Amino acid sequence: MVNHSDIKFYLDKLDPNIPDMDDFGDFDSSYALNASCAVYELLEYISDKDKSHIFNISTYMIDTIDFKLGEANANLTNEELENYPDVVRERIFQLDLLKSYT
Repeated sequence: MVNHSDIKFYLDKLDPNIPDMDDFGDFDSSYALNASCAVYELLEYISDKDKSHIFNISTYMIDTIDFKLGEANANLTNEELENYPDVVRERIFQLDLLKSYT
């Protein structure tokens, strides 16, 4: 059983600690932003079961890989990033996860 007051407590604690990109702006803060937003989305999903939160978590995971690849090679185009083996593997992994839960 979900204790909504516990989830609200954690959301309230997490929200002010999510990095503000205006304050940082480097790749490390992007990773921290994605990780904290993914946790926030997970807590919201546990609370309301809205599947859009799962989609958002997936997006944060892909974006993190994109950031890492972009950090290593700033010359990659968006198309190259979308077709990069690490991104493709992550998408396949996530699709396999979905299949196992449906």
